[in-house]
Amino acid sequence: MSTSIVLKTHRILIALVALAASTAANALDDFDQVSPDAYLEVLSKGSEAYLKKDYDEALPLVKQAACAGDKSSQWALGQMYLLGQGVQRDDVTGYSWLSAAAEFRPSPYSTTLTKIEQSVDPKELSVLQSHGDAIVDKYGIAATRMSCRQSASRGGHILDIVTCSPERQGRTVLIHRCLDDGSAMPAKAAP
Repeated sequence: MSTSIVLKTHRILIALVALAASTAANALDDFDQVSPDAYLEVLSKGSEAYLKKDYDEALPLVKQAACAGDKSSQWALGQMYLLGQGVQRDDVTGYSWLSAAAEFRPSPYSTTLTKIEQSVDPKELSVLQSHGDAIVDKYGIAATRMSCRQSASRGGHILDIVTCSPERQGRTVLIHRCLDDGSAMPAKAAP
């Protein structure tokens, strides 16, 4: 084999390795690496604040966990938008987050979504579903690299809880960041 062919082959291999490394790095651009305890603290504090109806405290925590792909947080964030809890009421954004929560099927979150879908006319439903699909694309299971499963809350046979776990990277977990595109965070409601 001639020296020029070996050099060209070597250059192509170097370019392919550089491209692969760049692609792998870009795949993690939307993620933070945090300790599992830090992630669980966000889930716990967000849920606690939401249950106490302290929506000002709950909103950033619930939103962070929802963007990370946690289904119960996506459902809670959807409810906050639908009911104007700590945010300006926004039915489209609320529906969109409920769509993300109900992505894992069968899901206990599907009931609320179905009721909304049955109560709107087909034109409105098309708009809602389009926005919902966009949120699922950004914060669904595939985008957030979450692993979700169903379980029974009372040890019975009714699978009524969806539990999601982020991807592990050594001693840390990958947490999907909220994308700053405004699609899921309208202005906060006035007190």
